[in-house]
Amino acid sequence: MNLFEVAHFVPEKPMYEQGLILLPHLATLGWGLGPGGEVIDTFPYFVSGVLHLISSAVLGFGGIYHALLRPETLEESFPFFSYVWKDRNKMTTILGIHLILLGIGAFLLVFKALYFGGVYDTWAPGGGDVRKITNLTLSPSVIFGYLLKSPFGGEGWIVSVDDLEDIIGGHVWLGSICIFGGI
Repeated sequence: MNLFEVAHFVPEKPMYEQGLILLPHLATLGWGLGPGGEVIDTFPYFVSGVLHLISSAVLGFGGIYHALLRPETLEESFPFFSYVWKDRNKMTTILGIHLILLGIGAFLLVFKALYFGGVYDTWAPGGGDVRKITNLTLSPSVIFGYLLKSPFGGEGWIVSVDDLEDIIGGHVWLGSICIFGGI
């Protein structure tokens, strides 16, 4: 889908008029953008699409291998990957590993925003720009205060987040909670 959007991308038209789904999300990471949020380079989007295509091919071939040529049981050859659904320790270990991976993913966004090029800020002067986050919001009353707002009416609940400092700070909290929950 990403490669399809790159192939049909028209730089003269806004992304929302083209019905694009993935490219706007990649643009929020600051890839391929110039001043004012204008897309000046589509190569990062192409690379992202190719990497996802290769990854899905590897996963697909792995699925075919395990469906057709795999050993009958993993317990004998790979005991680490064997489990019984009733084994609570193994199930919680699997859940913990996934929580840790989700926490690492949240921290990858934090590091991207802080150190590796920044993220796109729609409210930056001049029609939006890519900027590094310098002052995170780590106050629990601010971050978790979004959850305590009413989802009805004018408060907006989680949708009311209006600055990147709160978003990236929320990812610090979310990543920490996921990692500590996985441990």
